[in-house]
Amino acid sequence: MAVATIKNGQEDWTNALNTGLSQIGDFTDWSTAGIVAMNGFSIKNVCWRRCTKKDGDRTFTILEIAGWIDNMPSLAPNQHLQIMKLAAEVYKPIGNYFAQASSIGGSAASGLEFDPQTGIITATNGYNFKIENFGSFISLLIIS
Repeated sequence: MAVATIKNGQEDWTNALNTGLSQIGDFTDWSTAGIVAMNGFSIKNVCWRRCTKKDGDRTFTILEIAGWIDNMPSLAPNQHLQIMKLAAEVYKPIGNYFAQASSIGGSAASGLEFDPQTGIITATNGYNFKIENFGSFISLLIIS
């Protein structure tokens, strides 16, 4: 849908679009605080936001991490490499999570994995060939 179509008749069209997301819960503002690169990576504009949603007796926490990583060293097929660590205040609301979705450069073949005990995020080369030094957008969504 064209932006002009969305904007037509809307004073604040971004607010109108985001109103539908309120069913999920209220996300915190995006923050870059509490993220440290590991193993030679550079992280540019990697940030996180979190929301808590109460549904009856259950409370769900959603943690979203997104941004750009650079200087990824070469990874052999199926190799795992720790790329960043989150500060405890970022990930402590996450216990044992039941869902996770991630992408590296839009590819489902190479993914990210979150360790709720340490706050470390690991990249995995899911391809059957070695991947060399590259930069890529990353996205990780964790639900507990």
